[in-house]
Amino acid sequence: MARRTVAVVVLGLALLTGAVACDGGRDDAANCGTADLRWKATRTSGNGRDAPAAVLSATNKGARRCALDGYPELDAHVGKAQGTTAKPEPGKGDPDRVVLEPGRTADFALFYDPYPSKGYCFMDGFLDPSLYVIPPRPARGDYGTSTELTDAKGRQLPAQICGDDVRIGPARLR
Repeated sequence: MARRTVAVVVLGLALLTGAVACDGGRDDAANCGTADLRWKATRTSGNGRDAPAAVLSATNKGARRCALDGYPELDAHVGKAQGTTAKPEPGKGDPDRVVLEPGRTADFALFYDPYPSKGYCFMDGFLDPSLYVIPPRPARGDYGTSTELTDAKGRQLPAQICGDDVRIGPARLR
């Protein structure tokens, strides 16, 4: 009986060791930092109310997998004058953790008003607002990077945000 118990314990330990060695569902990816990511903002044909006005993409340019655990901070500003920071869509809560393998991309939908209403635009395109992105849960000393708004063909566009708020959706793997 003692041999049988020892055999079962050894077999159980072997199975457990194998599960850990094969990752066993464990996620050990470190948070993505600015050095790991290439950020890109692409204007879509959406109006910002029913469909995203743009998509913010993060591509893992590193050699190791990393994770996006939360929302990135996207700041749009004109010099020291007006500015806005993207906030999560109401009622969406915290997004799921997304693990990016090297070369993989995650997209965040951006909802904002890109068209002037009644002649007013909070950050008109002729002011050439700057876009700045900080990854979710950045490490100490990770201050993010700037990015540009482009069209679907990669041509630079002036960022134009006519409402005074930007909403960001959860990450979606591409």
